Amino acid sequence: MDGDIEDHIWHQLQARFGIPKIAGVRLLLSGKRRIRAVSEKLLEKIINKDSLSAGVYFATLMPDGIRLSVEGSQMVGEKAEKNVVEIDGKLAEKWLKGESIPIPPDFEGYVIVKDKSMNDFLGCGLAKKGTLINFFPKARRLT
Repeated sequence: MDGDIEDHIWHQLQARFGIPKIAGVRLLLSGKRRIRAVSEKLLEKIINKDSLSAGVYFATLMPDGIRLSVEGSQMVGEKAEKNVVEIDGKLAEKWLKGESIPIPPDFEGYVIVKDKSMNDFLGCGLAKKGTLINFFPKARRLT
């Protein structure tokens, strides 16, 4: 990935979530909008191989920001200093079923979703006018 693009992504993560650049982690553009996180050590070993499948799916570049994957939110959630919505109980259950949920109206844009009772990160949602729009993967949803 071009260093300028990677720096831009880290800058967006810092601006949106207060997440500093993580030492030893590189962010690769995989396709037009998908971002994969890979360790520098692994990247050195695969330099002339297909790096589009290396690492873990981390986020998607959206026209209005960065939408973290579940794994991306788990990688950086503890470091996030802002735009983290804490939920628990019935709201967490609704979230894991793929439903959009009510949140305080002071949140706008992409937010990290944290289950405060389990101290775990559940992905990323889009906050709009007191509603958190759900992007939890269909294949992982509770039934």
